[in-house]
Amino acid sequence: MSDMTAEDWEAAFHGIELPETAQIDTGVFISNVPGFLEKSFAILHGGNERVAEPVR
Repeated sequence: MSDMTAEDWEAAFHGIELPETAQIDTGVFISNVPGFLEKSFAILHGGNERVAEPVR
């Protein structure tokens, strides 16, 4: 498990230009990178460690 907080993750992505799409593995694409990150941050802020763990 990462020692980074939700705020740390948000700060790591703050102010950088993000692509609209990204390929993260063979045949695995994220079609809306900003939306994907927004939802991931919301999960991290949710307070449920069991749900947040895979996002870290």
